[in-house]
Amino acid sequence: MSPNKILTNASLAICSIISIDVFAQVDTASESYKSGNSVGKILGYIFFGVIVVMVIKKFLKNKF
Repeated sequence: MSPNKILTNASLAICSIISIDVFAQVDTASESYKSGNSVGKILGYIFFGVIVVMVIKKFLKNKF
């Protein structure tokens, strides 16, 4: 199974488990939503940064 098929199947499984009502009932003005959103952004930036560093290291290792 290719990585694209695995990702597609996982996405479809998650979307089928979580109902649309869960997304519709989020109070975006609440303090907990704002703090969770900021933590999620920070974790996302850290994850993205780690991936970028790993890719750069891989390219530099193959160059020299």
